[in-house]
This record gives sequence, structure tokens and C-alpha cells, in this order.
Amino acid sequence: MCASDLVVIDSCHPTALRGESFQKLTATFVSRGSCATIRFENDSPEGDGHSVLIDAVTVAPREVTVANWNFEADVVEIFRDTTPTSRRRAGLAVPSWTTAGNVAVVESGTIQPLWVHGGSSHAPKSPEGWFYVSVQNSGSFVEQEVRGLAPGSAYSIIFWAA
Repeated sequence: MCASDLVVIDSCHPTALRGESFQKLTATFVSRGSCATIRFENDSPEGDGHSVLIDAVTVAPREVTVANWNFEADVVEIFRDTTPTSRRRAGLAVPSWTTAGNVAVVESGTIQPLWVHGGSSHAPKSPEGWFYVSVQNSGSFVEQEVRGLAPGSAYSIIFWAA
């Protein structure tokens, strides 16, 4: 995870973060200017197939706003299977965030194809709302520029990951 060109968390692979349940994480950085780009990038080994699941991204102190912080805004539906045993819904567009590679908005708790989050058939329950973002495959990322930072001040990025 990065804030501007400063790597805040180089890699995060706790045992709990294997697409099974979300864990709350915090990263602190000192602002170099009045804005910073928050970036979550999948650094899984090539061919690993694991996804990084992110939800509820906030910056403290709260005066800094992260738009679409919980990935609930205007989800674009790209597929839906409404059979009783297989209900899937995801969106490729992530409003207010810039993406590259394979990134999708996933509905919490639904049955998902294996490619969505690295092998589990059920999407984990979102800690905040109905949706979260899945950053799939190595090199894929989601990022957003936040403004209103005071240069030289410390900020904490709080987010949930799986």
C-alpha cells in the first residue's frame, strides 16, 4: 500500500488474509504535500491467482475525505446468476477510484467464481456495507488521490483487507 510515492506497507500477507475474512489494518505516513495518492496493489507472485480484498478505507484525522470509501457508490452490474445456489454480482467500474489490471467490485457474501478471490467459492462478508473491491492478480491496483493534507503532518490510513 502506498501514499503518493512513499511505500507505507510494502507487503501484507498475514495468515488471516487469504480471502477468508477481513482484518482491520492501519498504516501511518507523513504527508509531503497537500495531497497524496493512496494505492493498493496486488503483489502476489506471478501465477499465484490470489486477490487482495479491500474495504472501508478512511484517513485520520477525519478532515480528509476518501470518496467512495466503502465501494458502495454506483456499482455497475456486469453479470448476475440468480439460481438459488449461485448468485454472483460484480462491477468492473470503481467510482472515484482509478484502477489498472483486474479489479472488480464484489457483493459481500455471495457465491463467486474462483477467479474473484483466489479459490474460495464464497465471497467473505464485508465489514462495511454490501460491497468491497477485489484487486486480482499481480500488478493490478486501485488508487485514489486525497486532498487537504497538511505538509509534514502524520496521517493514518485505516482499511479492512482479506
